[in-house]
Amino acid sequence: MASSNESLEYVLELLSETPTVRHRKMMGEYVLYSRGKVFGGIYDDRFLIKQTTASTRLLPDAQLETPYPGAKQMLLIDTEDPHLISEVVTQTLLEIPQPNTRRSSSKSRLKRIEGTSEVGYLIIPTTTAPLLAPSIHPLSRGQAWPLDSKHGSETRS
Repeated sequence: MASSNESLEYVLELLSETPTVRHRKMMGEYVLYSRGKVFGGIYDDRFLIKQTTASTRLLPDAQLETPYPGAKQMLLIDTEDPHLISEVVTQTLLEIPQPNTRRSSSKSRLKRIEGTSEVGYLIIPTTTAPLLAPSIHPLSRGQAWPLDSKHGSETRS
């Protein structure tokens, strides 16, 4: 069952004292995050926060609920005190690690043949080399073929 917009508005009102709270709708539910970290969400119209040492300490009577099958249990927020909720979220964010940043694989894993004067190149990443037959395909070692600048098609030199 998807969460309603009314539930989102209610929870955002409760989070009014918490700075930089954002939300994103995913598969009918709402994921809540702040400063790039996911701290909770709205699942089946229930406001849930990740279980951490701080959140358990600040909300000792909170029930543990599963947001969806196979997920870790989270704390069900049943208080309407925006100050307490802000404190719980702030302390929880301190315990949640920064998410991994994605690095650009196109620059770090591609090779280019030097000394060519063509406009573009057909470049095969070296990470795909094991997938190609090394004795048959000339691009199996991360090499590049120049591209025809008018049509974008491969040309062999």
